[in-house]
Amino acid sequence: MPIRFEGGLLFRCVLLLVILVLAGSERSFGQSPLDIRRSFSQELSTILLDSPELYASQGPDRGWLGVVLAVPGTSIAPMAEAYNGLSGDLARSLVYASTFDRTLQVRDGFAFFTVRTLDAVWSDLLRRSIPSSVAPAVTNTWSRWLFREPDNVELARRTIPYRAPSEYLIKYREYQLAFENLMAGRNGDAWKTDPKLAGYRTFDQAQRALLQDWTTFGYRNEIDRAQRSFQAATQTKAWSRWSESRSMYDLNVVPINLTAVAPQTVLLPPPTSWGLVSSWVRLQSRVAGVSQPISFQLQRVKLERPWLNLGALIDGSLAVDATSPENQGYVLSTGAQPTFEKSPEGEAAVLVEELLLVRGIHPPDSSASVPFSSHPLALFASPDAINLIGYVVRVLPKFPR
Repeated sequence: MPIRFEGGLLFRCVLLLVILVLAGSERSFGQSPLDIRRSFSQELSTILLDSPELYASQGPDRGWLGVVLAVPGTSIAPMAEAYNGLSGDLARSLVYASTFDRTLQVRDGFAFFTVRTLDAVWSDLLRRSIPSSVAPAVTNTWSRWLFREPDNVELARRTIPYRAPSEYLIKYREYQLAFENLMAGRNGDAWKTDPKLAGYRTFDQAQRALLQDWTTFGYRNEIDRAQRSFQAATQTKAWSRWSESRSMYDLNVVPINLTAVAPQTVLLPPPTSWGLVSSWVRLQSRVAGVSQPISFQLQRVKLERPWLNLGALIDGSLAVDATSPENQGYVLSTGAQPTFEKSPEGEAAVLVEELLLVRGIHPPDSSASVPFSSHPLALFASPDAINLIGYVVRVLPKFPR
């Protein structure tokens, strides 16, 4: 009897252990699609942002970077077709503005774009953030080098640009950009890809020639003196930073008509390079709820917005007077901690910084098809095609502060 009792006890212990293991296994593999989506988003955030959290803090009052999945069926075809089939900056700018240059909201790990464009939000912000102090006087001594006068059409329509850059300043910026590209590529031959520098054999020759051309044809001395005079006249950092943000916007938009413009957003790498093998990395996804890991290739595409001076917004250089009657109720971002379920409220609390493209989606033991599961990667009908899986997004801190 004692032996049978001990044996029965041992059997019951083993049976209980098996039940616990199976229960744990069932919980592991019984994940809901929402839980699988959450795990995959966290997996991408760990890989791409080196963050143990879904949203990586960028520092006090500097916002967050995070990974958000695209709604199934979101297509990158319009952008690729615009780049390959449409000529001119205007056509491409319009397509980009209508796709990913829009504000978005996050719900349950998915990105939902709103109808309002970032261009409209930024133009409104520049208007609201004009410093309340008296603007520095514009004198004939240096103003003509920096700002252009409104033409007759603008005067008639009363669409007078606020200190739009002059033709001299635009030419100056062209040479300034070429010089920056030259210095950035001085350790290799990358500088030779610039049309202004392609004819020079050595870096030293290119540097001397570019500085001379900048002085002769790019109004270097005149603009430098005018900028020093302007900065001395402003006497406030607020006007200086606001003018810088305004100039960045004005220099990087394409006119649509007499009263509307489209901002120039650049994709890096461009769609023509998306198919190159060197731009893809091989990864594996191992999330609970999926019976086997899924291998795939991923590419990050940066959205460069030279017209959007985000740094000035984050560091506080641009400020909105919340006590002004005009700004009552204006909230760009509440600055609330973003979560998988929800993003902060505001005019533009979240914006896309990178597109995450995937292809070559296969389980390790099969190259024929994607397993039928709730994994986001398994939802693509063509696993070898280039698909959009999600975005790296920036969540803005509280603004106005």
